[in-house]
Amino acid sequence: NAPIEIIEYASLTCPHCASFATQIFPKIKENYIDTGKVKFIYRNFVMNRYDMAASVVARCKSPDVAKRLMKVFFEQQNVWARAEDPAGALASIARRAGGISRTQFDRCMANQDMQKHLVKMGQDGSVKYDVNSTPTIILNGDKVEDFRWENLQALIDAE
Repeated sequence: NAPIEIIEYASLTCPHCASFATQIFPKIKENYIDTGKVKFIYRNFVMNRYDMAASVVARCKSPDVAKRLMKVFFEQQNVWARAEDPAGALASIARRAGGISRTQFDRCMANQDMQKHLVKMGQDGSVKYDVNSTPTIILNGDKVEDFRWENLQALIDAE
């Protein structure tokens, strides 16, 4: 029921998205989400096969596990995205941070319906908000070109 809605379209393999997730989102959460002023919606904008793998696995269990896994995937992006075996690195993180066994991980990865859902999520963002890069921030229906903290803070405060 928050009066301000922020939608973020992001890729789990995007370094700018990882920076947003680790440096800016915590400030938004503390100052606006936790105070009830902002409703924040995260939407995947899948860019490549490892992004798809991370996105599908993150959404494999409950919303709480999804939030935790996406946070860890962004925090450790430099590790798993550059690993010799990125899928294996993701499986290891999913096991430790999300309680997802390798069997569950493989089953999640094979979920064609979730993959189609994620692709459609990105396509819908492209059509509705002209999302063509990540991260893309939508504030109350308007695309924000400058997603630095100071600018977002000013825009939120002005709403």
